[in-house]
Amino acid sequence: MSETASNQQDLIELYRLARDNTEKTSERRIISDQIYVGINAVLLSGVLTILVGSHLTTWVAPGLLAFLSVFGMLINVAWNSAQSLLRQILVAKFEYLARLEAELPRQARQFTSEWEYVRQASLPRLRLSERLLPQIFFWLYPLITCVVSILTYFITNHFLPPLSW
Repeated sequence: MSETASNQQDLIELYRLARDNTEKTSERRIISDQIYVGINAVLLSGVLTILVGSHLTTWVAPGLLAFLSVFGMLINVAWNSAQSLLRQILVAKFEYLARLEAELPRQARQFTSEWEYVRQASLPRLRLSERLLPQIFFWLYPLITCVVSILTYFITNHFLPPLSW
């Protein structure tokens, strides 16, 4: 085998490893998002349990919700940071793959061919919803806490009757 063919095989193997590693990183990002959505679902279930059980006749429920809000907000800040970091890592990996592909024969350029197709097909992107979801959860917790605090104020001062579910 000539040295050029050997170098080409090494380049193809390096490309395969980089592509597989990029796919694994992308899968980790999806799993990470699912974990954070699950954590938020558990926290919101806790919020609902507090609301149903308390009838908002004391300030215990708003106090617990304030605690859950701070915890939920911290979780969503961490989620947003993780998303940003993984996005930066994936961009770097995609750029590396594109550079490797530039040295490969045209028929082996799978990554750039796929991206050209996606751009031309104008497929919808989920980026906006991916970025908005942590923000929505972040602001949902303090919003719920404020509404519950206002309701508790009105109920404890007898402007409203206790909530019955």
